[in-house]
Amino acid sequence: MQLDLSRSALANATKLYEAGRLHEAERACRDILANTPSDADALQLLGLIAGQTGHPDHALTLLDLAIAQRSDFAAAHANRGIALMALAREDEAVASLRRAVELRPDHLYSWYALGNALVTTGDPDGAEAAFREALKLNPAFVEARSNLALALQQRGRVDEAIDHFEQALKDG
Repeated sequence: MQLDLSRSALANATKLYEAGRLHEAERACRDILANTPSDADALQLLGLIAGQTGHPDHALTLLDLAIAQRSDFAAAHANRGIALMALAREDEAVASLRRAVELRPDHLYSWYALGNALVTTGDPDGAEAAFREALKLNPAFVEARSNLALALQQRGRVDEAIDHFEQALKDG
């Protein structure tokens, strides 16, 4: 019975988050955690909210707690990587994002975030590969295509970059 209530409360918190009602979603997560302090899903969602509201340190703490509860939680690893990027801890971010795509190779945004992190760390080959993986999952993902074009342009592959920029404009 308690698990059903917790899942229902988490579904509600997720709906609030998706509707942009972050403060209400945060309260809902805190209510879940008051009853079930080790709920990895609530910790992850609360960490995501913390990161999006400008508190990457707090986000990192919450995401680490979620991962401690469920080490194979790909979304928590991905959001941890994003929080680490916000803290300018790029190498750790890349490691977290690599773990996320290892756990869930079909997760579009993990590949995209990994590509962005690799651009920041000066790994254009890795960035290109990550953006291409994202595009395999969704060929119409304009942001990934645009960032791939920028990575190609930086590497002097201008004609190929132009093709991707043009495709991004068509898809956008």
